[in-house]
Amino acid sequence: MSRLALVLLTLFVLPLCAGTTQPAQFARFAEPPRKYSFDCPVDWKRDEGVSDPGAVRFSDPARSGQTYKGVIAVNGKQVPHGEVEDFAHWLLMGLKEHYQVKVISQSEVVIDGANGRRTVVEFEIKGTATKAELITLMKGDYVVNIELYTPKAAYDGYAKTFDAILRSFKISE
Repeated sequence: MSRLALVLLTLFVLPLCAGTTQPAQFARFAEPPRKYSFDCPVDWKRDEGVSDPGAVRFSDPARSGQTYKGVIAVNGKQVPHGEVEDFAHWLLMGLKEHYQVKVISQSEVVIDGANGRRTVVEFEIKGTATKAELITLMKGDYVVNIELYTPKAAYDGYAKTFDAILRSFKISE
């Protein structure tokens, strides 16, 4: 292979095969009295307008020119009783109250020893086709909803980031 072909392959073809997003650097989010923690990209900005004391939301500022960007929203609550399927259903129904939602897949998950339900959905928000992962976890009497949103066209670029966030997720007893 000629040097020119090797240079062109390195500069143009290999980056396309690897994807366009660079690996994110992460920092741990842990803030008592919340009973959950997770790794979040260091350049994502926290939304200070979240009023629920059990909730937190971060978004990717690099996508701020779009109607919707990469977003993670987490909410944790102590509950007296219930099943993870019920809480997952309520999360999905809350979204369906506002949007016409298409369920792509549903599966059971276990994250940090907590049983859960993962639902992948698509819907339109402010004219933008959106893809989201809705994860509900239950550990003892503590329920956590994790919502990961992005424009559908950008979903594959966020998939590794979302997976890293979920792998890092911890719920304290």
